[in-house]
Amino acid sequence: MNEGTIKWVVTESGELVISPHTVKGVEISHAVLSGGKPVLAAGQAEVAGVGVKFVGMRISRFSGHFRPTAESVQVGREAFARHGITFPQQ
Repeated sequence: MNEGTIKWVVTESGELVISPHTVKGVEISHAVLSGGKPVLAAGQAEVAGVGVKFVGMRISRFSGHFRPTAESVQVGREAFARHGITFPQQ
């Protein structure tokens, strides 16, 4: 099983963009994922790879750059679900 923290944004057009939390020891900014443009939602998630499928373990709206609302987690959940990744209710 492959596990890890990812960063995610949902762009204004509804596209889900994800990245590892850290690459080569450097934390990736949410602004990098959006190209510096406004987003509908942003946060972090814990995912686990099981075979060829990913399973959501935890999702949050934590972002140091954007100031996402509590509702943004739901936007994120819906975006991940469109790709077959669901998270338990927290």
